[in-house]
Amino acid sequence: MGNLLQYGNSVTLYAACFLLSAALAGLAQLYERRTRPIRLSPNGWQGTRPALVLWALSLAVPLLLSSLRWEVGTDYVTYGQLYTSLNQIDTLGEFVYQLPITEPGYILLNFFVKAVFNTPVMVYAICALITLFFFYRAIEDYHEKGSVMLAALVFFALFYSVTLNIMRQMIAVSIMFFATRYLFRQKYSMAAAWAVVAASFHVTALVVVVFWVIRGEQRWQKIARVAVFFALIAFLFGSMAFGSVLERIPFFSTLSLQPESSPGVGLLLLRAPICLPLLLFRKRLVAHDERNRFWLVFLVFEVAFSHLGYIDSVFIRLALYFAVSWIVLLPQLVRCMPTRSDQYRMGAYVALVLAALWVFDVVINNNNGVLPYKSLFDAINIA
Repeated sequence: MGNLLQYGNSVTLYAACFLLSAALAGLAQLYERRTRPIRLSPNGWQGTRPALVLWALSLAVPLLLSSLRWEVGTDYVTYGQLYTSLNQIDTLGEFVYQLPITEPGYILLNFFVKAVFNTPVMVYAICALITLFFFYRAIEDYHEKGSVMLAALVFFALFYSVTLNIMRQMIAVSIMFFATRYLFRQKYSMAAAWAVVAASFHVTALVVVVFWVIRGEQRWQKIARVAVFFALIAFLFGSMAFGSVLERIPFFSTLSLQPESSPGVGLLLLRAPICLPLLLFRKRLVAHDERNRFWLVFLVFEVAFSHLGYIDSVFIRLALYFAVSWIVLLPQLVRCMPTRSDQYRMGAYVALVLAALWVFDVVINNNNGVLPYKSLFDAINIA
């Protein structure tokens, strides 16, 4: 009975924090802050952005939840052990030897935490701060095209529990999500620089660069996208049929090409409530915001990469870089509906889908081990 009560309290805590943070994000959008005056007209203003104080408060709520956790998440203990291991590096040779195992950005972050705070607790806090900061900055880029509150709810329902586990990669995912702003502004050197920063935390970020290159509408780019997609599908079915043969090839020998269960319709069923409406209204989404053409491509590749997760979990990790398209597309799906009543109906549908997926993933299956929630105060009481 005690465990059930603890689980119930934890679910309530998560839900309350998510709703509070999303509400603050919505208020930040409602009270948008003007940016800079138009040079030729001092009484006019160029663009707006969410009110800074409310935006910061919205970020602070999930940040505190992440920072104060104790033994929450399947990788919590692993990252604590990694902190101890990394801070035993004394020489440049040992640092170089560690690079194939742990990326340099994350190693340096642990050195910083050791030098300034001398406690692994701050690793979780700083990783959460970096991840949330870049996710929020990326969401901010679309505040004129969709609901920031709904974008925050998409993040909390579908991504937040993951950020409590694979922290290194989620830092990389958040930075790559943020870096796309420079693609759309055609500031390719800035995009490349941020990609290097992301790769310094998790090298898988470099995979996304390939899709940046083939994102355009030139014929060779369209052909390349189709070729990559069908190559992924062929690899999925080829591994099912010829897994034992592929495992003899050096590159594929590192992958588990004999899945415990054959790919079924489970992932498709979970993604259908998200993907089908987005694909159905894809033309309306592109008309609403041309950038959505790019994110719709990512939507399709997320499905391909996530299904390759049946072969090896590395593909599930790669799918996360493409899953951020949900954060952009779902709020705009609501906004691009033609009438106010249609927007309300679509908004209710999206909210219901997010709630159902969160309950299934976190409450029922407890994926990522985020239940029950325990704080550092619980650790003090036990001690």
